[in-house]
Amino acid sequence: MTKLFLLGLDGATFDLLLPMIDEGHLNNCKKIIQEGAYGTLISTFPPITCPAWTSLATGKNPGKTGVYDVFNLTSKNNLKYSVMTSKDIQKNKPLWDYLNNGKNKIAVVNYPFLFPPYNINGIMISGLGSDPDDEIFYPENIKNVIRKMFPNYKIDIPFMNEEYLDDPNKFFNECKDLLYQNEKMINYLLKSKYDIIIMVISATDLAQHFIYKHIDKNHPQYDVINSKIYYEKFIEIWEIVDLIIGNIIDTILDVGNLIIVSDHGFGKHTKNFYNNVWLEKKGYLVKKTNYISRIKLLFNDFLKKYFPFIQSKIVIYLKSKNISPRLEKYKSIISEINMDKTIAFMPISTSGQGMIFLNESLINKKNINKNNICDRIKRELKYSLNKYDIDVKFISPKEIYVGKYVKYAPNIMFYLNNFEISVLPSLNNREYLSDAPKSHTGNHKMNGIFMSYGKDIKYKGKIKDLNIMDVTPSILKLFNIEIPKDIDGKIIEKLFI
Repeated sequence: MTKLFLLGLDGATFDLLLPMIDEGHLNNCKKIIQEGAYGTLISTFPPITCPAWTSLATGKNPGKTGVYDVFNLTSKNNLKYSVMTSKDIQKNKPLWDYLNNGKNKIAVVNYPFLFPPYNINGIMISGLGSDPDDEIFYPENIKNVIRKMFPNYKIDIPFMNEEYLDDPNKFFNECKDLLYQNEKMINYLLKSKYDIIIMVISATDLAQHFIYKHIDKNHPQYDVINSKIYYEKFIEIWEIVDLIIGNIIDTILDVGNLIIVSDHGFGKHTKNFYNNVWLEKKGYLVKKTNYISRIKLLFNDFLKKYFPFIQSKIVIYLKSKNISPRLEKYKSIISEINMDKTIAFMPISTSGQGMIFLNESLINKKNINKNNICDRIKRELKYSLNKYDIDVKFISPKEIYVGKYVKYAPNIMFYLNNFEISVLPSLNNREYLSDAPKSHTGNHKMNGIFMSYGKDIKYKGKIKDLNIMDVTPSILKLFNIEIPKDIDGKIIEKLFI
């Protein structure tokens, strides 16, 4: 019997769910809100996949996990970075490792950046951050079972591809196909009688990135005619998710508990701010005059656009040499920066938020006061963007992070217009502001969701002040496991009263 089903709905937010419920949709979500416990789940900063899902699984803040992004600094002196893998989660002891005591049969499926999978009493299947052609299955023999069920097993949808702009229905159909795969997988897991099932659905996040301009009437790209049509298709996607939730409730209602979480919330995306372009214009960053590096970048873009089969062969070669193609992309950007003259820069980042690092080697060499230079950059940044009616909010790393990896956090962190504007590291733009692309019109925000329902959930109603790090200690309490002292999250006591 399934004692616990922890269902992750990537990017889910009550800002979207409650209006759909008010319109008469999502009856199973409505049931949980009316008869179970729920509340807004505050994410990590930045509110993105890697730090958020890692902190949710471990109950620890990024200062302890060392995970701030896909790429994480391991040395500020020589600017060494690593790409996140399952080892970054495993070394911080995630929820399933506490529950993996030989008594529980566990399934962890589609958990982001849990690659490569590792030994567990049950099965582990990697999610976002891995490729279906990678070795994403543990144990190995489960691969044949899953491949037989899903010959064209999918993990992701590249929502920014231009083909979806030309044919949005193609995107919606692929979203539905991914959800039907999720539904079939969940049915298989429930029938296989796992004691604990932890699974993440990513289609919700992908859909909201792509379609947010059709959801929010205040979005600058909102289309009065087409947006109504595509909003209905968006509801169809969430209705499939709601049916999945209903099936889980019906299956485990009398014997177990369902907890639904998201890693972050969502809102509109209106503009891009190119951080390195601004830093260069202000004299904090100096680019190399490196024509060879630039030609390599242009050649790679050319291959990707016109000869993708050749580019894919290069990626396969890099993997065979244990070189991450993503790390190569990082190196190509850093190679454009003259570190002998650069004071501050933003490395390759998927965060979409302001993450400025000081060049520690140059700062120390020139005996520059870090606090003074940080204050100066903040003042100039605020002045530059306020002229465009852009609000800048700064966050102090030392105020929100604790742990041995705080020293690897960015020196300056910020977000713009309540997360409506993405902050990107690109160096190749003439100006530092541009409109958001038509294929990426939704952005991550801090307001995720928490919903719980089941035999051990005593509280009914809304719970305030929930943090993403609270999920793991609350589940450990549910299983009468002592909470380790290094966990930052708190038990959601109301759940059990």
